[in-house]
Amino acid sequence: MTPAVNMHFVGGILLVAGTTIGAGMLALPVITSFGGFLPSVLIFLFCWLIMLCSAFFFLDVNLSVKGEPNFISMVSKTLGEKGKGISWILYLLLMYSLLAAYISASA
Repeated sequence: MTPAVNMHFVGGILLVAGTTIGAGMLALPVITSFGGFLPSVLIFLFCWLIMLCSAFFFLDVNLSVKGEPNFISMVSKTLGEKGKGISWILYLLLMYSLLAAYISASA
């Protein structure tokens, strides 16, 4: 990759990561304060373990798809056209949920 393309690629990764991580972090301190420190840490560790397993599954599919795989092409090759449609709908719902979280937190 050329340096200009590489910077666009890194910028895209940071944009998606910042959007998804940022919206989830808005409610965590408020919600977990009711349960206490130790239960919150245990729940966070359990969620981290689930996310780690999910990342390994995603990596396995990514490495098995040849070419330049993106999320939708991986879903299309593994789950077919119905899975691709469901994936698009869920992805759009995720983005609308993130938008709602940002709007409600900024108000």
